[in-house]
Amino acid sequence: MGLFTKLFGIMDKRRTWFRRSLLLLLTVIILPPMLLSISINVIATKELKEQINQTHELLIQQMTQRVNQQLTQFEFTVRNWAVNQIFGDYLEHVDFYQELSTIRSIMNALGAMENSISFIKNIEIYIADQDLLISNMNGVSRIYNTEKRDRYRDAFKRPGDMYWSYGLNESSNVLNKDMALMHKIPAESSHPFGAIIVEVDPVKFSSFIGQINPYREGYTLLMNENQELLSAGTFEKREDAALLASGLKGHDGEGNYVFSWNGNEYLISNGIVPRMKWKFLLATPIYKLTEPVVLVTRIIAGITAVTFIILLILAWVASRRLYSPISRMMSLFVPEKSESESEPPVHQDEIEFIESRWAQLTTESLILQDRLETQMPSLCEGFLYQLIYGHYYHLSEADIRKRLKNYSLDLCSARVQFVLIQISGISRLQGKFSEDDEQLITFAAYNIIQELIGATGHGVSVFNFQDLTVGFLLRFPEGMTVEEEKQTTMKLSSEMIQTLERLLKMDVTVVIGQSEEELRAMHASYEQTEQALRFRSVHETAQILYLEDLIIQGEGAAFYPFELEKELLQALRIGNVEESTALFKQFVAAFRQNADIETVLHQGMLQLLGSVLHVVYQTGHSPQKVFGLSNLYEELLQHNELQQMCDCFEKLVMEPFIEHIVESQNVKLVQLAEDVKATIHSKYMTDLSLEMCADLHHVDPFRLSKAFKEVTGINFIDYVTDYRIKKSKELLKNSNLRINEIAEMVGYQSTYFNRIFKKKENMTPGQFREKEENSPLWPG
Repeated sequence: MGLFTKLFGIMDKRRTWFRRSLLLLLTVIILPPMLLSISINVIATKELKEQINQTHELLIQQMTQRVNQQLTQFEFTVRNWAVNQIFGDYLEHVDFYQELSTIRSIMNALGAMENSISFIKNIEIYIADQDLLISNMNGVSRIYNTEKRDRYRDAFKRPGDMYWSYGLNESSNVLNKDMALMHKIPAESSHPFGAIIVEVDPVKFSSFIGQINPYREGYTLLMNENQELLSAGTFEKREDAALLASGLKGHDGEGNYVFSWNGNEYLISNGIVPRMKWKFLLATPIYKLTEPVVLVTRIIAGITAVTFIILLILAWVASRRLYSPISRMMSLFVPEKSESESEPPVHQDEIEFIESRWAQLTTESLILQDRLETQMPSLCEGFLYQLIYGHYYHLSEADIRKRLKNYSLDLCSARVQFVLIQISGISRLQGKFSEDDEQLITFAAYNIIQELIGATGHGVSVFNFQDLTVGFLLRFPEGMTVEEEKQTTMKLSSEMIQTLERLLKMDVTVVIGQSEEELRAMHASYEQTEQALRFRSVHETAQILYLEDLIIQGEGAAFYPFELEKELLQALRIGNVEESTALFKQFVAAFRQNADIETVLHQGMLQLLGSVLHVVYQTGHSPQKVFGLSNLYEELLQHNELQQMCDCFEKLVMEPFIEHIVESQNVKLVQLAEDVKATIHSKYMTDLSLEMCADLHHVDPFRLSKAFKEVTGINFIDYVTDYRIKKSKELLKNSNLRINEIAEMVGYQSTYFNRIFKKKENMTPGQFREKEENSPLWPG
């Protein structure tokens, strides 16, 4: 306050001189910078406008190119999906309500496809002729809504194999147009029957479009060829963006132009996405672009007004120049914040703030590094699983080893060998384990093998296949001979067999694959060892199969118990349960005694199944009615152990067939007995015999006699006798014929008739007639 008082006192005392000197000073100091600043301002403004236009044009080109690349890649991915065999010609004839396995495969494929690209909302398979939609979310559904069905049909009838469709599901969200990419199936077919419909998630797609625009205050718009808004860019400002798009619809400007809207002027740049002919618009507020010019103008005006301000501004500019590295560092730690929010707290300056943030980031980096190292074994194990299953067939050997090295597993030039172990013998444990305990047994074996492998120094990884099989990968250093590798593997396999037998009390089979120089061969080695398990001997509880030495010997004649099979099939034909069971056990025992290789036993059981099915057809029965719709061959092959396969054969094949045979035989026996009774009733007066009836009905006499007794509860000859006596009594009672004539009419000789009648009725025919004549009910 005292300083300003002194200053004004001086000005008052020497006002004229001060004014002149001040004016001169101001003129000398301010006028040249003012003229210079005006010139610079004019030139800079023009240059700035040109630079802004160029930058905007370059930016719209880059954004358009990025969108075009992303959508082109998206179309290429959908085209690859369309040529997949799962969407082939066979789908046109599939009953989607019956063939559940096909539907399950399609839904699994759609689920995997939906997860492959971030902005996919839903994938549907449209079957045109049936108006069906298949999706991972809703399964199989028919389009009953007429309007929706018409929209799908119209979209399907459009020319071309692949195109974009809008409004299929009639979305109510006008801010982000409902859009989907359609590809007809089968691919490149002249007569497609359906289409893959990939629906784009409008929110995620808008987020992708909005992230491309570096100006947070601006708008990014994407319109289709019909000037319909596909994406409003920034999702938080979607209402404003939609209104802006509506105002720009009728504007035909090209390149960069200025558009007034909502009280602000916007620099509009547009570009065309080449592949889709979509229009890409970038709207940036003019005030945002001209902020540097306004700032410079204000600085120059301040410099011109007061020399003191000029000095301050010069100091401020110098400090800004010196402060720019710190400012850029601050922007890294506090991104996308206003200038006031970027300032450090009051108790900290910028350097202290950067130091604290750096320490925080260093701590977070160490934590993330520790977590990554903790998860590294799991990542490595997952990669090896995928490698074993053949999912990385497209990678080169160098790429595979490089990835393993990134997972902290450096194999260098070491050779690798795959070994597969199978645990069997659940059925002979007498209830200690059941088939439902397969995963538990496999997990126990996995832990034992992992512990043994870890002690060798040659182990790479152990694989739990969850089906009583465990595999592991060995590595051998460069310079180790093949014989040394074989001895090491054989010794390790023997130790594993002894340990597993001792702890699990089960049979163990080890298949040793070939030693390979390339990791790419591990998938083939896994398949070969898995197939080699079928050549294990079912008589041995512990065995080691070396893939290189595994040779199927062709010496000697092949064995198959044809005679036992013939007897077994005959027992099945007549429905004899006990005999069928006994013959089946003899068949299995004979086959097992003469063939000990698992795959040969499997083939023998499959041969027997084929013979049984042949008998089913021969006897006029339907396999579908007898066994249902299950695949018997597949059911049998699911069991590795012979006893389990035999139990499955008895349960799924023999028992249903015998039950069906017995049921059908009972119906036929009743019908046969009724037919024979009708024959007796019509031919009782002739010389009727069992053999005569058997010939008439084309059956064996013994079978006829047995069937007649089972159904009626009385022998054939007794039934004939009773019926003849019944008819003779009617004639004795209701006619005046002589007894000799009546005897002949019921098929008897006179003397034999008298004897048999007396035996049955305890009186002679004459006595019977006399008794009936004396009865008050006698017709006369």
